[in-house]
Amino acid sequence: MRMYSPFVVSLIFICLALSPSSLAEQERVTRLTIFPNDLALVEELREARVEAGLTEISFGPVPKGLILDSIYVEAKGCENVGGEFITNSFVSWKIRSPTDGLVPLRIAYLTTGLTWQLSYQVGIGEEDGYMDLTAWATVDNKTEIAFPGVYLTLQSENPFFPPKEEELSGQEDISRLAPSSRPLPIIPYPVTLKHGEKKRFVLFSRSRVPMEKVCLFDADKYGQEVREELTFKNSQEQGLGISLPPGPVYIYKFAPGGRMSFLGIANLTEIPPEAQARVYLGQAEDLEGERVQTRYYQWETSEKEYGFRIILRNRGDRLRKVRIVEHLYGEWEILNSYPAEYLQMKDAILYEVEVPPQGSYEIEYLARIK
Repeated sequence: MRMYSPFVVSLIFICLALSPSSLAEQERVTRLTIFPNDLALVEELREARVEAGLTEISFGPVPKGLILDSIYVEAKGCENVGGEFITNSFVSWKIRSPTDGLVPLRIAYLTTGLTWQLSYQVGIGEEDGYMDLTAWATVDNKTEIAFPGVYLTLQSENPFFPPKEEELSGQEDISRLAPSSRPLPIIPYPVTLKHGEKKRFVLFSRSRVPMEKVCLFDADKYGQEVREELTFKNSQEQGLGISLPPGPVYIYKFAPGGRMSFLGIANLTEIPPEAQARVYLGQAEDLEGERVQTRYYQWETSEKEYGFRIILRNRGDRLRKVRIVEHLYGEWEILNSYPAEYLQMKDAILYEVEVPPQGSYEIEYLARIK
Protein backbone atom coordinates (compact mmCIF):
# COMPACT_ATOMS: atom_id res chain seq x y z
CA MET A 1 0.00 0.00 0.00
CA ARG A 2 1.38 3.42 -0.94
CA MET A 3 2.22 5.74 1.94
CA TYR A 4 1.86 9.49 1.66
CA SER A 5 3.97 12.35 3.00
CA PRO A 6 2.87 14.51 5.94
CA PHE A 7 1.14 16.98 3.64
CA VAL A 8 -1.09 16.37 0.68
CA VAL A 9 0.40 18.94 -1.70
CA SER A 10 -1.77 20.14 -4.57
CA LEU A 11 -1.54 22.93 -7.10
CA ILE A 12 -4.61 25.07 -7.68
CA PHE A 13 -4.88 27.48 -10.54
CA ILE A 14 -6.62 30.65 -9.44
CA CYS A 15 -9.54 30.24 -11.84
CA LEU A 16 -9.82 26.46 -11.58
CA ALA A 17 -10.80 23.88 -8.97
CA LEU A 18 -8.33 21.77 -6.96
CA SER A 19 -6.03 19.98 -9.40
CA PRO A 20 -3.88 17.25 -7.78
CA SER A 21 -2.76 16.08 -11.22
CA SER A 22 -0.59 19.20 -11.57
CA LEU A 23 2.03 17.51 -9.34
CA ALA A 24 4.55 15.49 -11.29
CA GLU A 25 4.27 11.74 -10.85
CA GLN A 26 7.61 11.01 -9.20
CA GLU A 27 9.06 9.87 -5.91
CA ARG A 28 9.57 12.74 -3.50
CA VAL A 29 12.67 13.09 -1.34
CA THR A 30 12.06 13.95 2.31
CA ARG A 31 14.78 14.90 4.77
CA LEU A 32 14.21 15.06 8.50
CA THR A 33 16.58 16.82 10.92
CA ILE A 34 15.81 16.43 14.63
CA PHE A 35 17.29 18.79 17.23
CA PRO A 36 17.60 18.01 20.97
CA ASN A 37 14.90 20.47 22.15
CA ASP A 38 11.75 18.85 20.70
CA LEU A 39 12.16 20.59 17.36
CA ALA A 40 12.55 19.12 13.89
CA LEU A 41 13.11 20.44 10.39
CA VAL A 42 11.18 18.69 7.60
CA GLU A 43 12.33 19.29 4.04
CA GLU A 44 10.55 17.85 1.01
CA LEU A 45 11.92 17.99 -2.53
CA ARG A 46 9.88 17.15 -5.64
CA GLU A 47 8.71 18.61 -8.94
CA ALA A 48 5.50 20.49 -9.77
CA ARG A 49 3.88 21.18 -13.11
CA VAL A 50 3.05 24.87 -13.51
CA GLU A 51 1.65 27.10 -16.23
CA ALA A 52 2.51 30.71 -16.99
CA GLY A 53 0.81 33.04 -14.55
CA LEU A 54 -0.33 32.53 -10.99
CA THR A 55 -0.39 29.12 -9.34
CA GLU A 56 -1.52 28.36 -5.82
CA ILE A 57 0.20 25.74 -3.71
CA SER A 58 -2.01 24.45 -0.92
CA PHE A 59 -1.10 21.86 1.63
CA GLY A 60 -2.85 20.45 4.62
CA PRO A 61 -4.50 19.59 6.85
CA VAL A 62 -1.90 21.24 9.07
CA PRO A 63 -1.00 18.87 11.94
CA LYS A 64 -0.62 19.85 15.55
CA GLY A 65 2.92 20.89 16.42
CA LEU A 66 3.69 22.52 13.08
CA ILE A 67 5.03 26.09 13.38
CA LEU A 68 3.07 28.02 10.76
CA ASP A 69 5.49 30.95 10.53
CA SER A 70 8.32 28.56 9.66
CA ILE A 71 6.80 27.19 6.43
CA TYR A 72 9.17 27.83 3.53
CA VAL A 73 8.05 27.27 -0.07
CA GLU A 74 10.38 27.61 -3.05
CA ALA A 75 9.55 26.86 -6.68
CA LYS A 76 12.67 27.34 -8.79
CA GLY A 77 12.38 30.18 -11.28
CA CYS A 78 9.07 31.33 -9.81
CA GLU A 79 8.17 34.28 -7.59
CA ASN A 80 6.37 34.00 -4.26
CA VAL A 81 3.60 36.59 -4.15
CA GLY A 82 1.89 35.80 -0.84
CA GLY A 83 0.60 33.22 1.55
CA GLU A 84 -2.40 32.81 3.79
CA PHE A 85 -4.09 30.50 6.23
CA ILE A 86 -7.38 29.22 4.81
CA THR A 87 -10.24 27.15 6.16
CA ASN A 88 -10.10 23.48 7.16
CA SER A 89 -6.51 23.84 8.44
CA PHE A 90 -4.98 24.34 4.99
CA VAL A 91 -2.14 26.71 4.14
CA SER A 92 -1.93 28.32 0.73
CA TRP A 93 0.90 30.00 -1.23
CA LYS A 94 0.64 31.87 -4.53
CA ILE A 95 3.56 31.80 -6.96
CA ARG A 96 4.04 33.42 -10.35
CA SER A 97 5.73 31.43 -13.14
CA PRO A 98 6.98 32.97 -16.40
CA THR A 99 6.56 29.72 -18.36
CA ASP A 100 4.79 26.38 -18.41
CA GLY A 101 6.51 23.17 -17.37
CA LEU A 102 8.03 21.23 -14.47
CA VAL A 103 9.83 23.17 -11.73
CA PRO A 104 11.76 21.86 -8.70
CA LEU A 105 9.67 22.42 -5.58
CA ARG A 106 11.05 22.66 -2.03
CA ILE A 107 8.80 22.75 1.04
CA ALA A 108 10.39 23.08 4.49
CA TYR A 109 8.90 23.64 7.92
CA LEU A 110 9.55 23.21 11.62
CA THR A 111 7.49 21.02 13.89
CA THR A 112 7.50 19.79 17.47
CA GLY A 113 6.72 16.26 18.57
CA LEU A 114 9.94 14.56 17.41
CA THR A 115 12.67 13.70 19.91
CA TRP A 116 15.73 11.46 20.02
CA GLN A 117 18.13 10.02 22.56
CA LEU A 118 21.24 7.87 22.35
CA SER A 119 22.28 4.73 24.15
CA TYR A 120 25.51 2.80 23.84
CA GLN A 121 26.59 -0.82 24.00
CA VAL A 122 30.14 -1.79 24.90
CA GLY A 123 31.45 -5.30 24.35
CA ILE A 124 34.76 -6.11 26.07
CA GLY A 125 36.57 -9.09 24.63
CA GLU A 126 38.96 -11.50 26.27
CA GLU A 127 41.68 -8.98 25.38
CA ASP A 128 41.06 -6.15 27.84
CA GLY A 129 42.83 -3.65 25.60
CA TYR A 130 40.01 -3.45 23.05
CA MET A 131 36.26 -3.06 22.94
CA ASP A 132 33.37 -2.96 20.49
CA LEU A 133 31.25 0.21 20.64
CA THR A 134 27.76 0.58 19.15
CA ALA A 135 25.56 3.68 19.34
CA TRP A 136 21.78 3.32 19.06
CA ALA A 137 19.48 6.25 18.31
CA THR A 138 15.89 6.01 19.59
CA VAL A 139 13.53 8.37 17.76
CA ASP A 140 10.09 9.07 19.22
CA ASN A 141 7.49 10.38 16.76
CA LYS A 142 4.65 11.93 18.75
CA THR A 143 3.32 13.95 15.82
CA GLU A 144 0.20 13.13 13.81
CA ILE A 145 2.44 12.65 10.78
CA ALA A 146 3.87 9.48 9.27
CA PHE A 147 7.28 9.92 7.67
CA PRO A 148 7.80 7.19 5.05
CA GLY A 149 11.20 6.82 3.43
CA VAL A 150 12.88 9.86 5.01
CA TYR A 151 16.60 10.57 5.29
CA LEU A 152 17.25 11.15 8.97
CA THR A 153 19.84 13.46 10.56
CA LEU A 154 20.26 14.01 14.29
CA GLN A 155 21.83 17.20 15.61
CA SER A 156 23.70 17.33 18.92
CA GLU A 157 23.17 21.10 19.37
CA ASN A 158 20.05 23.24 19.37
CA PRO A 159 19.55 26.07 16.87
CA PHE A 160 19.80 29.61 18.20
CA PHE A 161 16.77 31.22 19.82
CA PRO A 162 16.71 34.86 20.94
CA PRO A 163 16.83 35.22 24.73
CA LYS A 164 13.59 35.85 26.54
CA GLU A 165 12.97 39.34 27.86
CA GLU A 166 13.45 38.28 31.48
CA GLU A 167 16.82 36.71 30.56
CA LEU A 168 18.27 39.90 29.11
CA SER A 169 18.65 41.64 32.52
CA GLY A 170 19.00 45.06 30.93
CA GLN A 171 21.48 43.87 28.30
CA GLU A 172 21.02 44.77 24.67
CA ASP A 173 19.46 42.07 22.53
CA ILE A 174 21.97 41.71 19.71
CA SER A 175 20.91 39.50 16.80
CA ARG A 176 23.40 36.84 15.87
CA LEU A 177 23.57 33.65 13.87
CA ALA A 178 23.11 30.23 15.38
CA PRO A 179 26.27 28.37 16.38
CA SER A 180 27.39 25.66 14.02
CA SER A 181 25.49 22.52 14.92
CA ARG A 182 27.44 19.29 15.17
CA PRO A 183 25.60 16.57 13.25
CA LEU A 184 25.90 12.97 14.30
CA PRO A 185 26.60 10.34 11.65
CA ILE A 186 23.80 10.37 9.07
CA ILE A 187 21.85 7.14 8.68
CA PRO A 188 22.74 6.32 5.05
CA TYR A 189 19.44 4.71 4.09
CA PRO A 190 15.84 5.99 4.13
CA VAL A 191 13.80 5.08 7.21
CA THR A 192 10.10 5.07 8.05
CA LEU A 193 8.65 6.67 11.17
CA LYS A 194 4.99 5.96 11.77
CA HIS A 195 3.02 8.44 13.83
CA GLY A 196 3.09 7.54 17.51
CA GLU A 197 6.02 5.17 16.90
CA LYS A 198 9.25 4.87 18.88
CA LYS A 199 11.97 3.30 16.76
CA ARG A 200 15.68 2.42 17.19
CA PHE A 201 18.42 2.75 14.59
CA VAL A 202 22.10 1.82 14.66
CA LEU A 203 23.88 5.15 14.39
CA PHE A 204 27.38 3.69 14.20
CA SER A 205 29.27 0.57 15.20
CA ARG A 206 33.03 0.33 15.75
CA SER A 207 35.03 -2.79 16.56
CA ARG A 208 38.39 -3.13 18.30
CA VAL A 209 38.43 0.38 19.72
CA PRO A 210 41.52 0.71 21.96
CA MET A 211 40.55 1.17 25.58
CA GLU A 212 42.04 0.86 29.04
CA LYS A 213 40.70 -0.19 32.40
CA VAL A 214 41.90 2.22 35.06
CA CYS A 215 41.74 2.11 38.85
CA LEU A 216 41.35 5.69 40.09
CA PHE A 217 41.59 7.27 43.53
CA ASP A 218 40.37 10.89 43.61
CA ALA A 219 39.40 11.75 47.18
CA ASP A 220 38.30 15.32 46.42
CA LYS A 221 35.70 14.10 43.92
CA TYR A 222 34.77 10.59 45.04
CA GLY A 223 35.77 10.23 48.69
CA GLN A 224 37.66 7.12 49.80
CA GLU A 225 36.44 4.90 46.95
CA VAL A 226 38.90 3.38 44.50
CA ARG A 227 36.96 3.46 41.25
CA GLU A 228 37.33 1.24 38.23
CA GLU A 229 36.85 3.11 34.97
CA LEU A 230 36.96 2.26 31.29
CA THR A 231 38.70 4.96 29.26
CA PHE A 232 39.08 5.52 25.52
CA LYS A 233 39.92 8.45 23.27
CA ASN A 234 37.19 9.85 21.05
CA SER A 235 39.52 10.35 18.10
CA GLN A 236 39.46 9.74 14.36
CA GLU A 237 42.45 7.43 14.75
CA GLN A 238 40.23 5.14 16.82
CA GLY A 239 37.42 5.27 14.24
CA LEU A 240 35.46 7.89 16.20
CA GLY A 241 36.22 11.62 16.40
CA ILE A 242 32.59 12.73 16.47
CA SER A 243 30.50 14.41 19.15
CA LEU A 244 29.20 11.71 21.52
CA PRO A 245 26.04 12.94 23.30
CA PRO A 246 25.26 11.71 26.83
CA GLY A 247 23.40 8.47 27.30
CA PRO A 248 23.34 5.15 29.15
CA VAL A 249 26.06 2.59 28.41
CA TYR A 250 25.28 -1.14 28.62
CA ILE A 251 28.50 -3.02 29.28
CA TYR A 252 29.03 -6.66 28.30
CA LYS A 253 32.05 -8.93 28.48
CA PHE A 254 32.87 -11.96 26.37
CA ALA A 255 34.26 -14.74 28.51
CA PRO A 256 36.29 -17.76 27.35
CA GLY A 257 34.11 -20.23 25.50
CA GLY A 258 32.00 -17.52 23.90
CA ARG A 259 29.76 -16.85 26.90
CA MET A 260 28.67 -13.29 27.52
CA SER A 261 28.31 -11.65 30.91
CA PHE A 262 26.62 -8.35 31.75
CA LEU A 263 28.81 -6.03 33.84
CA GLY A 264 26.30 -3.23 34.40
CA ILE A 265 24.92 0.11 33.20
CA ALA A 266 26.92 3.33 33.32
CA ASN A 267 26.28 6.88 32.13
CA LEU A 268 28.34 8.54 29.45
CA THR A 269 28.65 12.31 29.72
CA GLU A 270 28.96 14.34 26.52
CA ILE A 271 32.35 13.64 24.93
CA PRO A 272 33.62 16.19 22.38
CA PRO A 273 35.84 15.05 19.49
CA GLU A 274 39.43 14.24 20.49
CA ALA A 275 38.53 14.18 24.21
CA GLN A 276 39.11 11.31 26.63
CA ALA A 277 35.97 9.36 27.55
CA ARG A 278 35.57 7.79 30.99
CA VAL A 279 32.94 5.19 31.84
CA TYR A 280 32.45 4.28 35.51
CA LEU A 281 32.47 0.51 36.13
CA GLY A 282 31.97 0.54 39.90
CA GLN A 283 34.21 0.14 42.91
CA ALA A 284 37.50 -1.59 42.15
CA GLU A 285 37.49 -5.12 43.50
CA ASP A 286 39.86 -5.82 46.43
CA LEU A 287 41.19 -2.24 46.55
CA GLU A 288 40.76 0.22 49.42
CA GLY A 289 41.88 3.82 49.73
CA GLU A 290 42.44 6.21 52.62
CA ARG A 291 43.47 9.89 52.62
CA VAL A 292 44.75 11.56 55.81
CA GLN A 293 45.80 15.19 56.28
CA THR A 294 49.24 15.37 57.89
CA ARG A 295 49.88 19.13 57.95
CA TYR A 296 48.09 22.45 57.72
CA TYR A 297 49.83 25.77 58.40
CA GLN A 298 48.97 29.34 57.36
CA TRP A 299 51.78 31.87 57.14
CA GLU A 300 51.44 35.57 57.91
CA THR A 301 51.77 36.20 54.19
CA SER A 302 48.49 34.22 53.78
CA GLU A 303 50.40 31.38 52.14
CA LYS A 304 49.29 27.92 53.27
CA GLU A 305 50.99 24.58 53.55
CA TYR A 306 49.04 21.35 53.11
CA GLY A 307 50.31 17.85 53.69
CA PHE A 308 48.49 14.59 52.87
CA ARG A 309 49.14 10.87 53.09
CA ILE A 310 47.29 8.46 50.76
CA ILE A 311 47.24 4.77 51.69
CA LEU A 312 46.18 2.14 49.15
CA ARG A 313 45.52 -1.45 50.23
CA ASN A 314 45.24 -4.44 47.92
CA ARG A 315 43.29 -7.40 49.40
CA GLY A 316 43.57 -9.42 46.20
CA ASP A 317 46.09 -11.86 44.80
CA ARG A 318 47.33 -9.82 41.80
CA LEU A 319 49.31 -6.66 41.27
CA ARG A 320 47.05 -3.61 40.76
CA LYS A 321 47.92 -0.33 39.05
CA VAL A 322 46.24 2.74 40.51
CA ARG A 323 46.10 6.38 39.44
CA ILE A 324 45.89 8.95 42.22
CA VAL A 325 44.74 12.51 41.50
CA GLU A 326 45.31 15.33 44.01
CA HIS A 327 43.71 18.68 43.18
CA LEU A 328 45.56 21.92 43.95
CA TYR A 329 44.10 25.36 43.27
CA GLY A 330 45.60 28.80 42.90
CA GLU A 331 49.36 29.35 42.63
CA TRP A 332 51.02 26.30 44.13
CA GLU A 333 54.23 24.29 44.35
CA ILE A 334 55.14 20.86 45.68
CA LEU A 335 57.73 21.14 48.46
CA ASN A 336 58.40 17.42 48.77
CA SER A 337 56.83 14.21 47.58
CA TYR A 338 57.09 10.45 47.96
CA PRO A 339 57.31 8.97 45.45
CA ALA A 340 59.25 11.73 43.71
CA GLU A 341 57.76 10.87 40.31
CA TYR A 342 54.41 12.47 39.50
CA LEU A 343 52.74 14.21 36.58
CA GLN A 344 52.11 17.92 37.11
CA MET A 345 48.89 19.20 35.51
CA LYS A 346 47.23 22.63 35.52
CA ASP A 347 45.32 22.23 38.80
CA ALA A 348 46.39 18.79 40.00
CA ILE A 349 49.17 16.25 40.33
CA LEU A 350 48.86 12.65 39.17
CA TYR A 351 50.61 9.59 40.63
CA GLU A 352 50.64 6.17 38.98
CA VAL A 353 51.67 3.41 41.35
CA GLU A 354 51.59 -0.38 41.60
CA VAL A 355 50.06 -1.91 44.73
CA PRO A 356 51.39 -5.43 45.43
CA PRO A 357 49.01 -8.33 46.12
CA GLN A 358 48.04 -8.62 49.78
CA GLY A 359 50.02 -5.43 50.37
CA SER A 360 49.79 -1.64 50.51
CA TYR A 361 51.37 1.49 49.07
CA GLU A 362 51.72 4.93 50.68
CA ILE A 363 52.01 8.34 49.03
CA GLU A 364 52.90 11.48 50.95
CA TYR A 365 53.37 15.04 49.76
CA LEU A 366 53.62 18.61 51.06
CA ALA A 367 52.35 21.56 49.00
CA ARG A 368 52.52 25.34 49.44
CA ILE A 369 49.67 27.45 48.04
CA LYS A 370 49.67 31.23 47.66
